[in-house]
Parts: sequence; structure tokens; C-alpha cells
Amino acid sequence: MPDNIRYDGEGQYWIAINAEHTYGWDLARKYPYIRKVFAFLEKYQIRPSAEKNAGAIVVDLDGKLVERYYERELTFVTTGIKIGEHLYLGNLMSSFITRLNLTQYPATPSSLTN
Repeated sequence: MPDNIRYDGEGQYWIAINAEHTYGWDLARKYPYIRKVFAFLEKYQIRPSAEKNAGAIVVDLDGKLVERYYERELTFVTTGIKIGEHLYLGNLMSSFITRLNLTQYPATPSSLTN
């Protein structure tokens, strides 16, 4: 689920990924009854977790995936922007910003396929 696209001035777009596409979301989209159950549970603060693997992806000017940065337990990322050698991730539900040194923690080839 992409959110907020930022151009870094270096030929790449950084796109925040709120959550990865999951089976739970497939069910909710396909069956209105499942959405109603989720809404009912949310009302009573008993919410099944359908979100995971939030972070940011990087695409070139043609839209080709270049890099992917994510954390399995991270959710609700709404902003991903590269400033200098750091990636900053803003989160909808938390009162903090994640900062990742891209030189120290570069994306690995396996992170593009997982």
C-alpha cells in the first residue's frame, strides 16, 4: 500500500509503503462481511493485525524498482524521504521518526524480492 511519493533530486522517487499486501487485506477487499468484522473489532480495540513490512521503496524515473527498505514489525509508514545519506520514515501511529543511515545499512539484493 503505497503512500506519499517524494523525488530526491537524484533521479529517484522514494515511496512510503504503509503495509505490505497480505492475505488478510485480500479477504477484507473481497468480502464486505470481513470488513464489517474488522470494523466491529476495531470499535472495541480488538484489532487483528493485517499490516506488516512497512518501509519505503525506491524507483527510478521509469518506475523500475531500485531498492526496498522495510522492517517486518513496522506499520503505518506514511513518508519516506532520502536526505543526504539518511532515509527518514514518518509513521502515522507513532510519535517518532525513524532514521536509517543508507551508507551503513544499504539495501541488499534479497530485500528486492522479499
